[in-house]
Amino acid sequence: MKRFVPGFALVLVLIAAILIANPGASQANPGSTLVLSSPSGCPSSGCAAGQRLNLQTNFDLGTYDPGTTPNVQFCVYTPVAWSASQFRIDARGGVTNAAYTTSISYCTESAPANYNLLGGAYASLTSTGFGDSLGFAFRLGDTAIASGSILVRVMEQAGGAWTRTEQTFLAVPVVPTAATVYVANDAATCSINSPCYVNSGEDLSDGLGTGLKDAIDARAGNPQGTIVILGNYTVKSQSVLVDQPVTLSGLNDASLTYTGQICNQPMLRITAGATLRGLNINDGICANPGRDLIAIDSPANIAIESNDLFNGSNAITVADNSGSLLLRFNQIHANTGYAVQMAAGSGTGRLEALANNLYGNRSGAQVECNQKGRVDHNYWGSEFIAPSNCTYASGKRLGAAVLLRPSAPGVQAGEFVVTTSLGNAFDGQISFQRTAEGNDFSLYILNHGYGSSDNVPFTGASSVLTACSNYWDVFLPDGVSPSASLGLIFKYNLNSGCTATIESTSYCGQTDQALLPLYWYDPIANLTNGWSTTGKSLGGNPGQETVCLPDSDEIRVNIDATGRPNLADDLKFLPFVVGIPVQNSSVMITSFTSQSSAAQILLNWTTSSEYNVQSIYVQRDMGAGTGFQRISAAIPGKGSPLTGGAYQYLDTGLTDGVIYRYRLEMVTVNQQSIYSGILEATAGVPTATPTATNTSTATATATSTPTQTRTPTITRTPTKTRTLYQVFATKTRTPRPSSFRTSTPAPTANSLTRTSAARTQLAFGGVENTTPSSGYPEPGATQETSTYPNQGENSLTTTVYPLGTEQNELTVTPTFHSFLTLTPTPTPTLQTANPEQRPSNGPWLAVLIILSGLSALTGVLWYLWKQDILKLPFLPPYPKGENPPEGGGQDDTPPGGPE
Repeated sequence: MKRFVPGFALVLVLIAAILIANPGASQANPGSTLVLSSPSGCPSSGCAAGQRLNLQTNFDLGTYDPGTTPNVQFCVYTPVAWSASQFRIDARGGVTNAAYTTSISYCTESAPANYNLLGGAYASLTSTGFGDSLGFAFRLGDTAIASGSILVRVMEQAGGAWTRTEQTFLAVPVVPTAATVYVANDAATCSINSPCYVNSGEDLSDGLGTGLKDAIDARAGNPQGTIVILGNYTVKSQSVLVDQPVTLSGLNDASLTYTGQICNQPMLRITAGATLRGLNINDGICANPGRDLIAIDSPANIAIESNDLFNGSNAITVADNSGSLLLRFNQIHANTGYAVQMAAGSGTGRLEALANNLYGNRSGAQVECNQKGRVDHNYWGSEFIAPSNCTYASGKRLGAAVLLRPSAPGVQAGEFVVTTSLGNAFDGQISFQRTAEGNDFSLYILNHGYGSSDNVPFTGASSVLTACSNYWDVFLPDGVSPSASLGLIFKYNLNSGCTATIESTSYCGQTDQALLPLYWYDPIANLTNGWSTTGKSLGGNPGQETVCLPDSDEIRVNIDATGRPNLADDLKFLPFVVGIPVQNSSVMITSFTSQSSAAQILLNWTTSSEYNVQSIYVQRDMGAGTGFQRISAAIPGKGSPLTGGAYQYLDTGLTDGVIYRYRLEMVTVNQQSIYSGILEATAGVPTATPTATNTSTATATATSTPTQTRTPTITRTPTKTRTLYQVFATKTRTPRPSSFRTSTPAPTANSLTRTSAARTQLAFGGVENTTPSSGYPEPGATQETSTYPNQGENSLTTTVYPLGTEQNELTVTPTFHSFLTLTPTPTPTLQTANPEQRPSNGPWLAVLIILSGLSALTGVLWYLWKQDILKLPFLPPYPKGENPPEGGGQDDTPPGGPE
């Protein structure tokens, strides 16, 4: 016995070490579990009524009789109030790989109170099965209003009787449906929006397995509700069937896209009257030809408005049916097929497409109507190709793309109701109102923006304007004949130069309404022969009443049934703009000098002629790569074509000994900027007067503050990212500059040099073609001064050149104006383990501790017994000086030993 004691202690120690090092070895059979697998969790407010749920369960087995068939039954119970349906269960066990048959035949126990037996499955297992796992799914009823639990039971057959051997449950929070519901990829994207449907784990027919399909089907009892898409939402390979008359809309530039590569079905299939609004829809990474984005086969009418549809095969296909399609305010581009394709047939459904940008899709016609559509007031691209088999009027074709909405899909266009109350659109840049007589009526307004030739609806017009407002298209819906006069009011405050010029005595400061700079264009009959003012008589017809509203920086025109433009002849399609005619401008600088003193520099300049010069700014090179910026307020021009003026500006707060570089910016009535040569001066260091130098003619540069624009492209990309582009005035129309002002200084665009018909001349020294910043520091003092340099001055004198020198060129930097759209960048989140989710040491931990203690105690007792320190009642004293007899027999020698 004694020889086995150390070995026994060693074995106990080894067992304890193994169990401590690998506690999982003690848990080969962990018991039953039930978890949500997809979605992995409900939104914070709860799973929405109608949500599909995928679950996974693991369970122990052990009492079944392998000789009976079947011998294992799996049963699922849900609350009666949930009205759960569409149960599905795995065909094979995840551990045993045994076949399971969907059935509840052997769920012999009664369901708990207020629970229904939803579904189950049975199997016939061999003797090797100690446990199994199954996945199952079901959909919450759309009438569910309260939370509850999913109950799972496992029945085993032994000795001819079925006995429940396992039971587990999972609590699920549930929130009822509502008139407005939300759809997202996952619970995190839902955020605080509720009720919110999320994608589950399947990809089944009609889109089952997507939160979008769950939301659509949940609207069966409330079909007029709205479904709001959140974030960059992904559908699956199966088409999502929209068979309820719902409104699908996007929130905050939301997208509906796809991440798979099975691309043989349309993304959306609409079979009931529905509305799609405010969505970016694309087919993700599908290769040519990609997926059709929207397939329509509906007996009821469909509306698709204010969306971006791109990177698909055909953007929209319409089957032969009785439902009509209203398509408006959309940007449809970069698809390999048609923007819209109507099927031929005898169906009564028709296409009405207006106020869309439809270009850059397939080569050739962008729309196929098959004699069942009207497509007026759309932009077809710079190279117009007539739509195929459609009704349209060439005089109602947009001459420029409609601006895209900032940070939202679709274009800046809308249908507005005109009442006796003053209404407005597009951040108040245009307003409208009717007179007291008559009834309210609808009016379409489209915004083309300003700042580039791409924004001008009709570039073939004979007149050339400097835009002080956006270019607008205004027209009545077909069949609308107003009985009241229409008042239209346009802002002209896009920049301070426009405001000052328009409110001068040349325009709003005089009494002839024919000179007020609100222009219209007749694209149908060309009565205007280009752009003409609204107050001007044309073709024997009087102009319309036009008035300035300087307190609000606006011009108003009243349009009635007489005069031109009028309600009947012109409001079918009526472009407008507030603008200033381009005029010849010149300035002749005869001297530009500086005088230095402590911490300041006095600048003096004189002109001998100023023609159409509105104001002058002093600019200083601010260094650090920022270039020249204005350091003065606007200094009004004093001269005339025959007599110039003398000017002075004191720049203070300078550092002595530092060389500063200056130039003058002359702003003309056309809002063009002309720059002088550069003058260098050192603060605090008087210098001798330099020798006068002859100079050459400088190039007049028209500048204003450009901003970045959201420009549509036709490059196929997996998902659309609204990228900020700078757009330059080229022959290619880029419809992305915005119409609204921003106070944020923007980057300077590159300039485009062209020869101007209305030449601007400046005679002075060398010119640096640097576009000024839009900053306006505090001005210094300005006053009249002598034209001669004083002691300690720097001097720059110029040679005067005659007006009209053919070598002069006008370098024009168009003004761009847009919303600056920031695309959020996902921030990686550091995931940390939840202490509650750490693996448990299991029930063997206590056993380990006990075994370890027993091992240590046994070793100590054996050592004490061997040293004859401790006598154990079940062992004789340890024999000293001799070994035990062979064979393990007892030593009969007395404890004292022989003499």
